[in-house]
Amino acid sequence: MHPSLEFAGSTGSADSLLTVLTELNPALVVVDWCPNISWPLLALTCGGVPPRRVVLLARNLAPELTFQAREAGVAAIVDTHASPALLADALQRVAGGEYVFDSASDDSMRVSRAVRLTPREGDLVALLSQGLKNKEIATCLNISEGTVKVYLSKLFQKVGAKDRFELALFGLKNLTSAEMGFGQELPPRKPSKASPAVKAQALRSLIVRPSVVVTTPSYFGAMAGR
Repeated sequence: MHPSLEFAGSTGSADSLLTVLTELNPALVVVDWCPNISWPLLALTCGGVPPRRVVLLARNLAPELTFQAREAGVAAIVDTHASPALLADALQRVAGGEYVFDSASDDSMRVSRAVRLTPREGDLVALLSQGLKNKEIATCLNISEGTVKVYLSKLFQKVGAKDRFELALFGLKNLTSAEMGFGQELPPRKPSKASPAVKAQALRSLIVRPSVVVTTPSYFGAMAGR
């Protein structure tokens, strides 16, 4: 630990993270990105009055991860393979009020675009990303299969995805990014009417890499109906 920084404590459990932060009230928080950390939990970690300065440690600094982390309020992302000196430098800079992000991710972000999603759209993309069919998505969201088709058709055009596979891929990259970013278990592959549907972690937005798609409105409708 750098002389200018004082170690306040730690926790190995995502469930106790917010409790520990309330007890210790640190000015700087280092979070190791792992399957038990969800985007909503990360956003709560960054929250507070005043907001907490959070440094996220991740094994893959993908543009999708960078975007979602910034959306959550993270002040810096550091590769887990970075040297102790680089980590210490990042911690000092963040403690001093700076934001530290990988320049390569910033370059990729400049040629990408962010697509805002409604809560229902975010739920639907998350479920689609897990491989669910229209009927299964309808069961999980308690809507009709026809409504799912309408949402998908509009999402294809809104996101610029040429088919449900590409839309699912966009969602998967934004949900997982580094490791598996799900904060809860995946819903069953084929939801049963006898048991309640398991809600997936929703997305508030998607970062979409540029691509060229030449289609017609009728094409989007056909792909939504699968």
